[in-house]
Amino acid sequence: MHTRRAAAARDRLDPEQALARLEQLDASQPGAPEEAMQLVHAAMLHHWPEEAQRDAETECRFVDDPVVWLRLRLLDALGGDPSELARRERSDWRSALRLGVGYCSQQSIVLAGALRARGIDARAVGLGGHVVVVARAGDRERVLDPDFGVVLSQGLASAERAPEVVRAAYLEAGTDAETAARLASIYAPAGNGDYPAKLLGTWTPAGAVALLASALVGLALLLRDARRLTASSSSPRDAQRRHRESARHHDPA
Repeated sequence: MHTRRAAAARDRLDPEQALARLEQLDASQPGAPEEAMQLVHAAMLHHWPEEAQRDAETECRFVDDPVVWLRLRLLDALGGDPSELARRERSDWRSALRLGVGYCSQQSIVLAGALRARGIDARAVGLGGHVVVVARAGDRERVLDPDFGVVLSQGLASAERAPEVVRAAYLEAGTDAETAARLASIYAPAGNGDYPAKLLGTWTPAGAVALLASALVGLALLLRDARRLTASSSSPRDAQRRHRESARHHDPA
């Protein structure tokens, strides 16, 4: 669990408890999606490092994605810019939930993954500045926002056409008026679609090729630097040896 999440333990659900309850969720119950949303909302803290920051607790581990982990190590060794890789979110909803922190996108990835694991149709949807989950259980679609703890009982298409309904739902959940109005405007249909996340644990052939190329370039640069270091460190010893040999040749004894 992230240290920030642990510090907020008094008013939060333990991620391990949330995980256990999600694993036992009865998908046949009509309120299962809403129950799952409340569990994720209670367990996860709205936190992620800013673009210019590094956070070792949120960064990729070898077990999360060996490709990204190796690329990060190479960038660090070669002085490259690791910011994009260092801020990537986890595709595995269980490990992301155990970490206990994430912005709306990571929380929605967790919720959608947990629902799909129980056989419920769910997907993370980007709204052009916010990410929510659209879930369908039976013949009913609803919009779930685990970051704010909001449920919209209508489908996304209806929510896109009803900003006042969206605004009222966020106000009822305790969101301040300014934020509720901003979120209601974000639901407008322009730009809405499946969240195009770059996630840890998403392997592609192109990524494997990029890793191999990066590893070869990095190895070549490291070998070059090693040869230079060896040459520079041996030069003083060579000079001393040549000086001693020259002194013996000119020794009058």
